[in-house]
Amino acid sequence: MKLLRVAAVLLCAYGTHSLPTNTGLVERQSGSKIATAHFMLGITGGYTAANWQEDINAAKAIGIDAFALNIARVAVDAFTPTQLALAYSEAQSLNFKLYISFDFAWFAPDSSSVSEIVGILQTYAAHPAALKHNNKAVVTTFIGDGFGNNWNTVRSQVSTSLEILPNWQPPNVQNNAAVDGAFSWVAWPNSNNNPIAGPMTTASDTAYLSALAGKVYMAPVSPWFFTHFDFSSWQKNWIFASDDLYVTRWNQILSIAPPLIQIVTWNDFGESSYIGPYNAGHSDDGSSQWAAGFPHDAWRTLSKPYITAYKAGASSPTVTEEKLVYWYRPHPKGLTCSDPLAKPTGWDFAQDKIFVATLLTSPAQLIVKSGGNSEVTINVGAGIVLSSVDMATGTQSFKLRRNNCDIISGNGGIQVASTCARYNFNAYVGEFTPSTGTCTTTTTTRSTTTTTRSTTTTTASPTPTPASVCNHGEGDGNFAGLCDFSCYFGYCPSGVCRCTSWGAPNTPPPTTGQNGVPLPGLGDGYSGLCSFACNHGYCPPTAYLCTPPTSSSTTTVPSTSSTTTTTTTTTSTSQTTTSSTKTTAASTKTTTVISSPTTTPATTKKTTSSQKTTTTSKKTTAAATTSKKATTTSKKTTTTSKKTTTRPTTTKKKTTTRKSTTPTTRKTTTRTKSKTTTAKKSPTLCTSKPKPTPK
Repeated sequence: MKLLRVAAVLLCAYGTHSLPTNTGLVERQSGSKIATAHFMLGITGGYTAANWQEDINAAKAIGIDAFALNIARVAVDAFTPTQLALAYSEAQSLNFKLYISFDFAWFAPDSSSVSEIVGILQTYAAHPAALKHNNKAVVTTFIGDGFGNNWNTVRSQVSTSLEILPNWQPPNVQNNAAVDGAFSWVAWPNSNNNPIAGPMTTASDTAYLSALAGKVYMAPVSPWFFTHFDFSSWQKNWIFASDDLYVTRWNQILSIAPPLIQIVTWNDFGESSYIGPYNAGHSDDGSSQWAAGFPHDAWRTLSKPYITAYKAGASSPTVTEEKLVYWYRPHPKGLTCSDPLAKPTGWDFAQDKIFVATLLTSPAQLIVKSGGNSEVTINVGAGIVLSSVDMATGTQSFKLRRNNCDIISGNGGIQVASTCARYNFNAYVGEFTPSTGTCTTTTTTRSTTTTTRSTTTTTASPTPTPASVCNHGEGDGNFAGLCDFSCYFGYCPSGVCRCTSWGAPNTPPPTTGQNGVPLPGLGDGYSGLCSFACNHGYCPPTAYLCTPPTSSSTTTVPSTSSTTTTTTTTTSTSQTTTSSTKTTAASTKTTTVISSPTTTPATTKKTTSSQKTTTTSKKTTAAATTSKKATTTSKKTTTTSKKTTTRPTTTKKKTTTRKSTTPTTRKTTTRTKSKTTTAKKSPTLCTSKPKPTPK
């Protein structure tokens, strides 16, 4: 196995260069959009055509257009020519695109590297499966600032026109005629190579766009980062704060709208940043200890509506298929494991929470129970809403309730453990799809041997409200009135509203049964607010943004203080037991509404006892008729993360340094071969099926 320790020397060799602290979102870019994903070719020595087909088809299914094939020199990975040929052949047959990402942890600014790069591009830049942008074959790198004007030599010797987008630092691409743009590796919150608390900001995007001055910008998106290698010469052992990173970053991407994006990564299991399948074809360098049995496939489900919105130039995703996607770590962060390797650096920035992203076409109630904690009920609106609850050891249970029907009811794929043999800060990611036709209600029936028809009407007690809830709030522009009304009665989605007061709940007006919808042309960010406000009597159609639906079959959002009635008909004499969901003040919940137009996401964290209530970011929301830039107020300086490549050939080590305005993280390539259990009540037919909210 070859190991390159790049990150450790970056700052020492070139000093530091802080990125701008301005975190405001930059102006949206225009034109067609291309979605790609970073693919580690260095772990595919045993890949067959079937393996390539599996990866390509999975990527195409969510709208990814191309893989960036990260390659080392042939002297490092002798199988590279074989796998490149196989990959391009399969991509061509599946109408998929590829492009080369030269890994300058292995290439160098010398004539032999120039010759090898020219040979590869001469073969594949003209290939039918080559990704083209601006009618040129796309080329990227990992680092390689020192290659400089050698790109002019490469360009002159390759017969196909190239669009060269290296992963250089902003000062090195500024006014540099050798390149056509740049790709950023700043996909995680960090400062001078050190983990920091989130959230992710857009400071690096601003720096690149400023330096490029109109040239092509390829922006990064990543869901997670954790690595835990104990090499003989050093330890690669850290995390970057990633709990809500994926949703936050996607929202930023929709605001910036760069011409190309690169999801980092498809298959870097060594750094836990993968969204691709953990298939048997890749080789293992030891990362199977934390990646095997930890699927990230459901993050592809979450990616799909964002990719669709990104390509359409939309400011928020539109949900067409309802899902519940969850993720959490396998043990609390403070646990002491019997591991010879210490806790990863940055472990304290992880949040002991269970995260749930709901993808809904109309509002519902999310109910989460973590271990021995009490159930937490969260009203979630239409669109993509990110919520979180406090983590406890044991089983993690999830329900999604609409019209008093549990359209989802199941347990997470793994339990949160109270002991551990090895530190694992990777995420287990799973998903549920709502049932159709039948659902589990809050009333359960136990039959006897008598077969007498009976109808039972059960009134469930209202869900207890936590002792401290939002009871005042505000919003900007067209959200002002909606937020003022809804936050006063406890529904204050943090993606579009700001809670200004927490305390005793205010009793909302009686429900009207009218599920308000936004006026045509408004984004999904209005959907949950319109639904809640209209359902509680605040829905002036002529002076406002909401309008009651024309159909009488719309969904009624359950009020947190109203009484819910369920009617169940059985063909037996039965004992009927009412199941009341309880929410206590001891449980903490966080909800971030993501589907808001031209809005930077904000996460409102609320805790009880001695903990503080903190809003991690502020927003400026544009009026529906005016295009304005959203703003993020995080003062963190984001820098490029460390990236270290592990290759499985010999034990020879090589160190590459890089000019660093933002030190860069290198991946450890992973070489390994590795359900959600759903607990459901007996289904009973729902008296009315929920219908999607009109757009």
